[in-house]
Amino acid sequence: MANKDIIKVLVDSREQKFLNKSLIFFEKQGIPAEENANYDGDLVFILKDSTPIFIERKSMCDFCQSYSSGQCIRLGEKDFACVIVHGNIHQCRNIPTLKHINQTSVDKMTTNIMMLYKIPVFFVDNEVAYFKLCLTIVGAILKNKDKSLDVIRAHATIQSRPD
Repeated sequence: MANKDIIKVLVDSREQKFLNKSLIFFEKQGIPAEENANYDGDLVFILKDSTPIFIERKSMCDFCQSYSSGQCIRLGEKDFACVIVHGNIHQCRNIPTLKHINQTSVDKMTTNIMMLYKIPVFFVDNEVAYFKLCLTIVGAILKNKDKSLDVIRAHATIQSRPD
């Protein structure tokens, strides 16, 4: 991914534990980062052509406990948005309202979000993996954002035809 295609990253100022780590990480990558009270997305990447990419960060417990359909609706209206969940389900066992949560419950919730709201959901174990995945997602969008699904399908069809 060419960092020159990213004008800046807006980091949600309400995420105090995460704010400084984000600012430092992106500055080290040569990507300007600044705090902002983001309405949607804990990170908003602003591309050279002004396209915003919204990335919502959720802990596993927060994802299981309170992921609201209102937020899904808002993110689903964006051209480019996703949710990245960090941590694992075992971290939620100490929360009384989440003792019943299991992997099947998480899978069903994730499937509903992806199918009903068209929002990709990714899972990572730690913050380093989170930051790397953010850059991978932005790189994939930069590489493919001008391609329509019809063009991609046509290309795949041409490639798969026997000679």
